[in-house]
Amino acid sequence: MIRGIKRRKVLLFSALDCNGLIRKLKTGEYRLYYRSKSGKTIMRKSIGTYSSLAIARKHEQEI
Repeated sequence: MIRGIKRRKVLLFSALDCNGLIRKLKTGEYRLYYRSKSGKTIMRKSIGTYSSLAIARKHEQEI
């Protein structure tokens, strides 16, 4: 636990050459994160949560 926030187990799903990271959550949804980590929290900032991988990849390309 980091600063009162429980960390969820997620699977790394995207290639490393992209600007964002897509991770699959336990709920079956996909979350898009920034590649760089936040300075204060040392965690990646979430861009959004999407229901399918295709939608998440579409938003990843727009970034």
